[in-house]
Amino acid sequence: MMKNTKLCNRIINVNERRTSMRLCVAEWDALKEICKKEKTSRNLLIEFISKYKDPELGLSYATRLFITHYFQSAATDTGHRLAGHGRTEENHQTLVLSIKNLFNS
Repeated sequence: MMKNTKLCNRIINVNERRTSMRLCVAEWDALKEICKKEKTSRNLLIEFISKYKDPELGLSYATRLFITHYFQSAATDTGHRLAGHGRTEENHQTLVLSIKNLFNS
């Protein structure tokens, strides 16, 4: 199993209530990055997710959906060009290297 896919429980505060949430290390890292970019705390971000999510969704699942949506929204054409992504042979090599790094870390 990849190191960053290991599931980790963390204690969080949601609406002044302590609870635990289980995400993989990569998801916790993504939340940390989002909070840094948005200048907010992890607990406040998760409170917002909890407040606005579909009541039928669990908090961990809703958080995963938010993380995916956040980064998909940021994946603009300009961002792709700056990251070296695209449909040329050279950019495919960059994409493959990125995938290898993800799964071999």
